[in-house]
Amino acid sequence: MRRRRRRRVRASAGDSDSFDLFLDALCCGLGVVMFIVMVVALFAKPPVGGGDAEELKKLESQLAATQTELEATLSALKAIPPAGDPALTKRYKAALLAADESRERRDETLDRISATREVTEERTQELAESEKKQNEELKKQAELAARMEKLKYSTAFVRTSRWNVDDTREAVLLLVSGGLASAPRIDPTATELRPVSGIGEAVRDAETARAAVATLLAGTSPSSKRIEVAVWPDSYGAFKHLERELQDRGFAIQPIPVAAGEALMSGDGGSQ
Repeated sequence: MRRRRRRRVRASAGDSDSFDLFLDALCCGLGVVMFIVMVVALFAKPPVGGGDAEELKKLESQLAATQTELEATLSALKAIPPAGDPALTKRYKAALLAADESRERRDETLDRISATREVTEERTQELAESEKKQNEELKKQAELAARMEKLKYSTAFVRTSRWNVDDTREAVLLLVSGGLASAPRIDPTATELRPVSGIGEAVRDAETARAAVATLLAGTSPSSKRIEVAVWPDSYGAFKHLERELQDRGFAIQPIPVAAGEALMSGDGGSQ
């Protein structure tokens, strides 16, 4: 009697263990599925960036394949025969091993996705900073160009008296426009005077200024002549070379600024 009871108790314990193993397998499978769903929801946002985005897309595809494999493993677990089947333990162990391998591949894929995201964010930040610096540089260049353009056409020209108001020396008028210096013939009846395009001596530096003064003022003496120079905005640089040469020769100089596009009007000359 005692031997029979012991055998029945041992058989019942074996059935209970097999059923517990089956329930554990189902719980593990469901836990894996829930974890994958959370991971997919967390990393569903696509990254920004050329090659890194393609690499991340590839990794997410691998993650989806791993999830499919886990779902297949779960289905296999659900198809395990009821408790009491001799092959239950062997199939259960094989399913757990496959699940572990899939979990390892999933973790590796998640690590690669995280690393790729970090690289993408760093490159995106670098590109944004580079673009910001480039825009600031372009803005500075535009401001500088605007200032240069304003200075180029500015009529703010300082007129400084080179002789006394009672100077009796005869005035000689020079015109400086378009980089050319000329000594026009003055019509006493004219009310305005404009430079003739292409007529005059080129003044680009000290040497050309010396040649221009020698040609335009040949035979002119500083003791009997004073020089008035009408200057248009496009030739302020040429005037500076011309002014230096005239000063070296001892001439009294009176600059007369003329606005761009305007003519030298009668009465604009004279000492100030």
